[in-house]
Amino acid sequence: MTTPEQGDDGRPTCFSVELDGGRALTCPPYPHPCEWAAVLVDGAEIHRTAAAIVGAAPVKELTRLTDALSPGRAAAADLPRPEGTNDYGKECAVRAPTSGNTLRFAAAPAEVDYLRVCDRAGAEIAYWICDEFAEDASDVLGAVIGCLASTGGRP
Repeated sequence: MTTPEQGDDGRPTCFSVELDGGRALTCPPYPHPCEWAAVLVDGAEIHRTAAAIVGAAPVKELTRLTDALSPGRAAAADLPRPEGTNDYGKECAVRAPTSGNTLRFAAAPAEVDYLRVCDRAGAEIAYWICDEFAEDASDVLGAVIGCLASTGGRP
């Protein structure tokens, strides 16, 4: 699930959540603030954003970030949802195979104004709107990545 790159002193320099399709979402390791997030494809960085940029223009930057995470964002379909949940319309889902959790967001051509993490069964674990990214992008980015990686106590 995680790929802790190490610096010369042996400490991790980043925390990565492996995703389907050879992608990964990477950020600084805890307890450092999540001042940036990057999307990697087969180990090569294809997109990096700073928390300050996300905070200043959350919809624009979340759309750019999710475009890098899901190149098929335009081909998304309505995903199954547990009964009684909100109808988000067409969404994309990027799965973290180790945790089984998915990061979900609006399909193109819609701009992305929220991110949510769902468990293996599709039940929503957490949800963040663009206003929360504008208020404290560093904390929210860290929470998104941590939630995506979390097994919630499952082995």
